[in-house]
Amino acid sequence: MIISDDRFAAAYRLSEGTEKAFDDLGGLLTHGREAGELSEAAVWVSDFDEKELIDAAAAHFVPTLGAESPMGYGILAFSDHDRAMRAAADLGGEVIGWGALLELPLDRPAAGSGMDMGSGDGMEDADDDAEGHDHAGDDG
Repeated sequence: MIISDDRFAAAYRLSEGTEKAFDDLGGLLTHGREAGELSEAAVWVSDFDEKELIDAAAAHFVPTLGAESPMGYGILAFSDHDRAMRAAADLGGEVIGWGALLELPLDRPAAGSGMDMGSGDGMEDADDDAEGHDHAGDDG
């Protein structure tokens, strides 16, 4: 899996040093929840406008059906609350913090869009080879 759209990228690092990168914040949340790793991880998300990684705990999130993210979760992150509020108004959503996002049930409304979802979590190990593919759980 490669990072297909920097606006939605996210990553985390475990205390022992393992790093994992995702092309969709929803993939990070899904994988992190299933693996039970989020409580011990340092998490960064990409600011939707600036395309720079920021600390997830300080970010403002807009889960919305109005944005098509790579894995279909539609969660935007912003470092600035005012920009998040504008995006929420424009795309139909509300601004929430990291704690609320961790509790949010996740859907993938765009999952039936014909995209190959692979393992379904959008994960890329930061230690993968130069081709950047992690096919764990893929059928082929």
